[in-house]
Amino acid sequence: LQLPKGVVPRFGFETQLEKHQSVMWHADQELSEFLKELKNLNSQRPITVALVADHTSYFSGGYLDQYSVPFAISGKDVPVGIKNQFSTQKDLAATLADLFGISAPHYLGQSLLRDQKQDGILLYHLGTAVWIEDSTALV
Repeated sequence: LQLPKGVVPRFGFETQLEKHQSVMWHADQELSEFLKELKNLNSQRPITVALVADHTSYFSGGYLDQYSVPFAISGKDVPVGIKNQFSTQKDLAATLADLFGISAPHYLGQSLLRDQKQDGILLYHLGTAVWIEDSTALV
């Protein structure tokens, strides 16, 4: 973990926790400034922002947590709420396509704007595809 040159660590930089907290705080500040600037653009077109994080394995609590990739979408026609379900990065593309009224092929994933039956989830790990359904994994 690193901070840009000249940035003073908010929480110190001696331990991994201090480094993590300082880097996350700095990233939050930069994101806040970016969103303020974006809001001040007074664009004639609606703006949609999609934020995609890296894997959250830093705070991993279980096997599937290492595959967790949180993301958020904000914009004019985006419903407010939290969708707590298994999804993949592919679902972000399908969700954005759905949001913009674009028909997306099924292999792009499933739109999180719609309630859809989900039998399982397909993960890729080190070149191996794994289908997980209930508590069973098929490699």
